[in-house]
Amino acid sequence: MNRFKRLYTILQTINRKKKFTARELAEEFNVSVRTIQRDLLELADLGVSLYATVGNSGGYEVVTERVLPPVSFTVNEATAMFFAYKSLENYNQLPFDIESISALEKLYNCLPADAKENIDSMRDKVMFWSPPRERTLEHLKSVFEAVLSSNTIQIKYVSTNKTKARVIQPFGLYTQHGYWYATAYCFKNQELRQFRVDRISEVESSTQEPLDQIQKLKLEDWFEIPQSRLTEELLVELTGEGVRVCELEPYLAKYIEKKGDGTAFISCKIQRSDLNYYANFFLSAGKGAKVISPITLCELIIEKIKDIGTVYKV
Repeated sequence: MNRFKRLYTILQTINRKKKFTARELAEEFNVSVRTIQRDLLELADLGVSLYATVGNSGGYEVVTERVLPPVSFTVNEATAMFFAYKSLENYNQLPFDIESISALEKLYNCLPADAKENIDSMRDKVMFWSPPRERTLEHLKSVFEAVLSSNTIQIKYVSTNKTKARVIQPFGLYTQHGYWYATAYCFKNQELRQFRVDRISEVESSTQEPLDQIQKLKLEDWFEIPQSRLTEELLVELTGEGVRVCELEPYLAKYIEKKGDGTAFISCKIQRSDLNYYANFFLSAGKGAKVISPITLCELIIEKIKDIGTVYKV
């Protein structure tokens, strides 16, 4: 094995093992310990961070910021990565915002001049619009890490001017209309709930043991809504304008059944705990949406209309 290929393979090996000795690598690559030590020094010069300990139980350990082996991209693949990042640039915070910018700068600097021109043009002429939100997302990365590790966390959540303490087990994170949302199991309410990340004022680790069944959930399970969470039959008639409004709501959009005259209807199941959300949503659609059932949702919309009427009394 030539030297370059050996360095590349060693880099793959130590990323996989994280902790190792020079003798283990020497035996694996059939070279001397001294050769491996020189290779590790060269990898360190290239940016691979290693921590060495001495003694009988000593060896090397890869620190948190590992460096990946070289990866080859076509020009179109590189452009596609910039295009994907473009879709998130209107969010004032991302879980890895600094790292994303750093990675794209490295990639951009390696591109030929014509590819750079295409990317510069795309920056000026293509936009994935999402309304910018001024709220800070101090705890976005902490929630993101809890999602990946399936750990439970203790949060303080601000809702309707009240701050509530909750222990949750997040299993998903998504963004919609400029906001970040965490889907999680709430131990107090003993059900799956959604939390807007900008409303989380504090995050701490929790001693609550994670639930195995929550660890196995995927984000798509939230949008599909398991049968155990279905409590109400929703039926809504839509005008053409109502269709356009409901297409903006990811869950409802899947159930829009269009007719030949441009109108449509929605027939699906929703949670009873989400009735207030849907009342506000269909109220915003005005005459574009007429809720037929459940009757409790119709009554809730009427109550909200009456409350609004008191504000605008002449």
